[in-house]
Amino acid sequence: MKKLILLITSAISFSLGAQSTQDTIDQPFWQSMMFDRTVNIHNAKRAFDLYFSNKAKIKGTGYKQFERWYHHWSMKVYPDGSFPAPNHTLNEYRKFRRNNLTPRSGTGAWKNLGPFDDPFLVGEFVGVGRVNAIGFHSSDEKIIYAGAPQGGFWRTYDKGASWTSTTDDLPTLGVSAIAYIQNSATDSVILIGTGDRDAGDANGLGVMRSTNGGVSFISSNTGIGNRTVGMFAQNPLNKNTIFAAVDNGIYVSYNQGNNWIQRSTAGNFKDIKYCPGDTMTLYATQNGLFYRSTDAGNTWTSINTGFTATGRNRLAIAVTAANPNIVYVVASNASTSGLESFYKSSNKGLSFTVRMGGSFNILGSNTNGSATGGQGWYDLAIAGNDQDSNMVAVGGVIQFR
Repeated sequence: MKKLILLITSAISFSLGAQSTQDTIDQPFWQSMMFDRTVNIHNAKRAFDLYFSNKAKIKGTGYKQFERWYHHWSMKVYPDGSFPAPNHTLNEYRKFRRNNLTPRSGTGAWKNLGPFDDPFLVGEFVGVGRVNAIGFHSSDEKIIYAGAPQGGFWRTYDKGASWTSTTDDLPTLGVSAIAYIQNSATDSVILIGTGDRDAGDANGLGVMRSTNGGVSFISSNTGIGNRTVGMFAQNPLNKNTIFAAVDNGIYVSYNQGNNWIQRSTAGNFKDIKYCPGDTMTLYATQNGLFYRSTDAGNTWTSINTGFTATGRNRLAIAVTAANPNIVYVVASNASTSGLESFYKSSNKGLSFTVRMGGSFNILGSNTNGSATGGQGWYDLAIAGNDQDSNMVAVGGVIQFR
């Protein structure tokens, strides 16, 4: 009996060990595990360690992003490695407020200990954080809004010469999307999509809404819940209608973000765009898939025509008012996170052609395109030119045009 138990135990251990190694050493599954709060952080770390057990940790492989993420969350997860609920901080804050009714003085003797200067090394500022979102006032060009994945919501009234923020007391400081709605000269609504869509460094609590130009925010996530919101797309003809790309689907609000309706449950969406001049047509991306709607976002269809069979782990979309029929898509490779392909559609996203393959890697760290990898799973951006439909810019580790 002991021999039988030993054999069964050994077989199970070998099977699980072989399967885990097989599943993680050749593919960067740790990237998707970073965004899944049902995954134990210890398992994500094991997948990361296995993947890099036979690879060099060099610039452009994404190892720094994981190690920052792991360091950040290892101090916040439960002892067994499981993640707390996204609204855990909010509930604890409310409990604190209930138990501490007497306000504390805000005039304490604080002293700034720095750092006061931005360190500069090898062509880049060391320690400068990310900015995930930017928004603009509709009539005053001096007013700009910005959102950071762990720094909250910021605004400037002097074209960026100085910035202020009043969101330090929000239950999450992750901001990945901004939508501005001006109803009148005195009524401005700002929506922020919470959470960190790129690295998972902040919990998502859905949408928060401000009716005073971003001075204060309240939760407005009815219908969405505690999810990470990665992008907004605002109807250019009806400012009340706003779509949101969320980590569990696509949502729409018809009342300036007061409540939301889910229109797709396909998965983790990170990009969404309106077709210029056509409010019936929208585009969205979910991991390595491109979606299209031609009925004002009510239903969505995955478009495969023209895309290669090679694995993709993230897409980003660009459109141009100079030619509304054109859609550009940049795709990162699922294995290397470098460029999988650059695609172009000339029929509003119904089909695509490959304009450039991965042999010239515009998502890598080399200006001559020779890098073998990249961080396309983590940093991926693309923008079209509204005056020249032939001009497009792509941002990865560096920028290409």
